[in-house]
Amino acid sequence: MPLTVREWLEPFRVLKNTNIAITVVAYAITHNFVLTLLAVEVGAIFIPRFHLNPQQTGLNFIGFFVG
Repeated sequence: MPLTVREWLEPFRVLKNTNIAITVVAYAITHNFVLTLLAVEVGAIFIPRFHLNPQQTGLNFIGFFVG
């Protein structure tokens, strides 16, 4: 059964409620900030602390891509 435009836009109707819209935006900003911070800081902290080479540092990012 193909997806229609109306079915695709249905979840966005919830954003008419201001309380829900503000909460969604706050969670989205927080999630993106933390994810970016972790991605940058993992390399900066793990390399000197655990004496990792670039390949070992790159393996730390598998979790970001998989999950």
